[in-house]
Amino acid sequence: MSEGGPSVLFVNIPARPLVDLEAAFRGEALFDSFQHDLSMPMGLLYLASYIRKYSSVSRIGLVDYPLLLTEGRACAGVEEFIDSGLAGVDFTPDIVGVTLNFTPAQAFFDLCVQRLRARFPHAVIVAGGNHATNTTRHQAQDHSGGVDCLIPGEGERLLCRLVDEWGRRPIVPYRNGEVIDDLDTIPFPAWDLIDMEAYVTRASRWEIGTTPGARMACLVASRGCPFHCTFCSSHTVHGRKVRLRSIENIVGEVRELHQRYGVNIIMPWDDIFTMGRTRTIELLRRLRALEIPRFQIQFQNGLSVHALDGQVIDELILTGMPMTALAVESGSEEVQRNLIKKRCDLGKARRLVSYMRERGVFVRCLFILGFAGETRAQMQETIDYAKSLSADWCVFSIATPLVGSEMYAQWVKAGVIEDGPAFWGASSYGHRSFDTPEISAEDLNELAYRANLECNFVGNPNLISGRYERAAQLFRDIVAKFPFHVIAWYCLMRCEELLGREERRESLELHIADTIGTNALAREMYDKYRDLMPGLEGDR
Repeated sequence: MSEGGPSVLFVNIPARPLVDLEAAFRGEALFDSFQHDLSMPMGLLYLASYIRKYSSVSRIGLVDYPLLLTEGRACAGVEEFIDSGLAGVDFTPDIVGVTLNFTPAQAFFDLCVQRLRARFPHAVIVAGGNHATNTTRHQAQDHSGGVDCLIPGEGERLLCRLVDEWGRRPIVPYRNGEVIDDLDTIPFPAWDLIDMEAYVTRASRWEIGTTPGARMACLVASRGCPFHCTFCSSHTVHGRKVRLRSIENIVGEVRELHQRYGVNIIMPWDDIFTMGRTRTIELLRRLRALEIPRFQIQFQNGLSVHALDGQVIDELILTGMPMTALAVESGSEEVQRNLIKKRCDLGKARRLVSYMRERGVFVRCLFILGFAGETRAQMQETIDYAKSLSADWCVFSIATPLVGSEMYAQWVKAGVIEDGPAFWGASSYGHRSFDTPEISAEDLNELAYRANLECNFVGNPNLISGRYERAAQLFRDIVAKFPFHVIAWYCLMRCEELLGREERRESLELHIADTIGTNALAREMYDKYRDLMPGLEGDR
């Protein structure tokens, strides 16, 4: 043990399945795609700040693998990548805390724990997070030198106990998390442990409405969610009782983020940021009173339709909300009521989208296809609803069975999936790997991808309604990230044609033909989806 208390190393691991990372290191996938996964590791940063304040530790460090992935490390494979991250640790930790939040990350986690054991053989390895909370039996097994201790649920108090008892009693797995009712007792996140400059600049690049010099940071204003959505497992960690930080505490954190790091955009990471109408309005007015230049509030996590109305939206816009995300999930009333238990009011969602777009807000709506028991016809209801919604963009995700969710238990009971690490390693947020009685994995993957192309590209509401410049900017953003995306190039060409810029249209047409002729991915997309691009001759 280090003098003055144990030294602690936190390890942030990617949410992606191991096979995705292996493909990237083989050169079969782009490291740029990992940019979209990047968000500040708030759970670890809160754990670090909490033990700093309430325990005695000699040193704290953090290995941030998701950030290292975005840098495209020149490694031969995943093991070398893991070791290269650990090589940057300049102390020998007594305790290593690894976060395991996401089901698809289990295989990377297992490999990472093995490499940690080899690098720091005398350290106690502790696991926590959403997935770890719901798989305690598996994580506690002695598999290939696995973890020594589990901290399920909210981990701040239990980690403090582990640190305080260090060296005085045997290390044993903890089984029950301890919820913190007064969130103001948790210090602000330990931002110094991560590369804040990389996060505040890089994390904002893909967001709509950001301007040069935009600097973004995540914010957690509450914990807990009262709803019972069958596809969600967050309640297993934070519970169903919503606990709110005080307005003064939140405002103080935003002020400090601006003073220390120049942050002028905050991205709330709550399950329900707008819980409590009066409180939300007061919080937004207090944030405006800070008078931070070019201040904005943006939402990647979907806002709840239940907790929004016209006045709250007006206050959000006044605070600086150029874009938002709305969590709708399904366009089928039957699915909403009886399958996923979200009970989102689809009529209200439609009115909210219209209200926000009329006021210039870029609206992204979030949908999920392939819930347990959802029929192909019900999935089509969602796609048709999304097309009729006239949101600026619709995200079609594929239902991922997360351990701890009701949906996961349904599929295990029905024999659709097998409970255990073999399935966890094959699961992915963007791809279905198993068939259900209602639809095959291949058909579901294709249904979701074609829905994206039909709704967001050839049927984009901005393109259809004559907002050609706005549509063109969307498509420029797409091709900047994915230069092979021939349909985005085609839609951009259509914008230029409708704007009467014939020379630009002709130039883009030639570029598309050249891209199809020289880029295998572009050729594959053209051959498969040429029905969506009438009039385009890709064989020149």
